[in-house]
Amino acid sequence: MSAPEFIASYWTLAGNVVPLGPPQQEASSHDLDERLEVAANAGYSGIGLMCSDLMSIRRHYDFSTIRSMLGNHGMKYLELEFLVGWIGDGVELAESEVVFGEMLEAAEQLNVRHLKVGPDMNATE
Repeated sequence: MSAPEFIASYWTLAGNVVPLGPPQQEASSHDLDERLEVAANAGYSGIGLMCSDLMSIRRHYDFSTIRSMLGNHGMKYLELEFLVGWIGDGVELAESEVVFGEMLEAAEQLNVRHLKVGPDMNATE
């Protein structure tokens, strides 16, 4: 029997962030390469990234570099989260469609294992 493989969720490695907060507060201030090294040293086979974090990372690294970094640290799995607003309308739906497009591009470029989609996390009803 083979050993189980584990994926570090985004929150495991992100540091001091605001879960599902504004993009600038949700994106990690820690460099991706540093987080990948920590994940590898802890025995993880993959990581999760929030889309807002990936967009922040993309200001510093292109997809090719990110792909190489993942491989250099033995990360076989990448998960991308978290699409909300897809059930809305108007501005909410339009913003969701932009994020979904970014997620699909990343999925294609980085061989993302799966995209996480959920409900409105700020609903009051």
